Amino acid sequence: MEHENPYIKVTWHDTPESFTPEKIKRVKTYFKEKYNTRFIKVITKVANFNPNQKLKSLEISESILDTNYQKLLMKDFIKQNKINTHGDMIDRLDNKVNEEILSKDDTIIKYNRWYLKNVEFSNFLSFGENNKIDFENLNGITVVESNPRNFGGKSTSTVDLLMFLFFNTTTKTNKAEEIFNRFSDKDRVFVKGVITIDGEDYIIERTITRKLGRSEKYTIKNDLQFHKILEDGTIKNLSGEQRKETEKFIVKAIGTKKDFLSTILTTGYNLEELIDTKPTERGQILTKFIGLEALKEKEIVCREMKNTYERKMLSNTHDKVELEKQIDQFHEQIKQRDDESTKKSKELDDTTKRLAELEIKKDKILSEKHNDVDESLVKTNPTTIKNEIKECDVKIARIKKTLDETTVKEPKNYYLEEKHDTLKDLIRDLNFDVKEKELSIDKCELQIKQLTEGSTCPTCKRPLEGVDHTKEIKGFEKQKEDLHKKISKVKESIKTSEEEELKFASLKKEYDTYEKNKLINTRYELEIRQIEMDKKDKNNKLEFFEANKKKHERNIQIDKDLIILRTQIDTATSTIKQCNILIERFKNDIKNINDKIDTNRKLINK
Repeated sequence: MEHENPYIKVTWHDTPESFTPEKIKRVKTYFKEKYNTRFIKVITKVANFNPNQKLKSLEISESILDTNYQKLLMKDFIKQNKINTHGDMIDRLDNKVNEEILSKDDTIIKYNRWYLKNVEFSNFLSFGENNKIDFENLNGITVVESNPRNFGGKSTSTVDLLMFLFFNTTTKTNKAEEIFNRFSDKDRVFVKGVITIDGEDYIIERTITRKLGRSEKYTIKNDLQFHKILEDGTIKNLSGEQRKETEKFIVKAIGTKKDFLSTILTTGYNLEELIDTKPTERGQILTKFIGLEALKEKEIVCREMKNTYERKMLSNTHDKVELEKQIDQFHEQIKQRDDESTKKSKELDDTTKRLAELEIKKDKILSEKHNDVDESLVKTNPTTIKNEIKECDVKIARIKKTLDETTVKEPKNYYLEEKHDTLKDLIRDLNFDVKEKELSIDKCELQIKQLTEGSTCPTCKRPLEGVDHTKEIKGFEKQKEDLHKKISKVKESIKTSEEEELKFASLKKEYDTYEKNKLINTRYELEIRQIEMDKKDKNNKLEFFEANKKKHERNIQIDKDLIILRTQIDTATSTIKQCNILIERFKNDIKNINDKIDTNRKLINK
């Protein structure tokens, strides 16, 4: 009975140089097709140079960083390959190499084993107060989703949150003032993470505060705290006097930002970049990822120490046989460089042809793009436009209702403002005339009183002899009577004029109301016309959108294809550049090796 998708484990014994990614991939493909399964695991084991000796497989773990474990690996290698040497000498040389590594840089990163326990954060980018992610409850593969699917905070709560916690930066910005939540007026951003490094717990806290100054600009303060949780639960502060010192301490503990992006954080971009890199570069990244960079560093230091020794001892160690052997090795290296240069030249030619094909394909796709699509169409939302058209209908109905309620009634008689003003002036003049005549009457009465009192003795009240004002008094009485008659006639005229003025005032009020309502109706009619024009524009825009929707969608697909093509073109261009660099490097290597051959020959001939 055959199993569906069985799990296949393949153990491959071979020399180290045979374990290339291409060969491993071919092995997986072979067994996938043979057993019809997707679950293939290939374990590579280095075969012993001695065919009768079984070589133990190298298991990579965190112990690779332990110098004692490194010594054990070297002793196993020497023993398995029966290399004739002294163990204590290897020990001493290894100690010298370790001392040299430590003396080169006291800030050397140990590539510790660490993992996050939890992160608390408030007002960070698009998130609000009091958020917490407990990583201890997230076992295996965890998928982060959001609603909506885009701009839902997935990158913020995963990538940006950890980058800010460890390195004070994000993929979106490295400016502290842009870390604050734009939708909140809170003046404090807080991120706190509990991290386990080599079995010990630490706390990293980053706090950004801002204060609005008199110039209406914020003053930003950035604070970093680094603590260690001791076994008894107490907290030990490891922060330096300045934030840069604390940043440096964190880098020593967990690595640099570059290490984090290349070995800890896996995104679609750096996975694609890892796949597209050359085997050598990919090997360097994976070497760092699995912790073998410590051994790589040892190899570099050993080579430097060896070269220094050879430079110092060359004059005392001329061995003709060894020099001739080196010349043979140099010739072999030249042959290898020539072969590699030939391969790179072929790759350069193939990539150049492929680049030309990609450019032709890109031009063809560009020629298919519709240029008659309005750029504003990209931002058009048909649902929004339909809602706006409905709003226009609502506004028109509301204005029409108001228009119907506003009565425009033209007065029966036309209002003459000049005639009204003349009538008001006449009433004012008549009233003034009445006042003047009343004053004249008062004067007549005063004269009559004075004349009457002038004909009588003020003491005995008897008429004075020879004094008679009777005639004058009668004259003033007659004048007074005439004035009263005139006042009565003027008042009648005033009454008649006021009645006529009231008619004019009523007509004016009626006319003003008519003009006002007429202006209101005109304004409403213009507003309705404007809204109808706006509605017509929106209907036209909606029709235009529907008519050009297919062209727009095709353009979107073309843009997506162009992004893929441009990426492929950039990759091909980068490959061409890398091939040219390597070909030039091989030429320089051959020249340098030939120089070494000449040097050895000169030493042989001495």
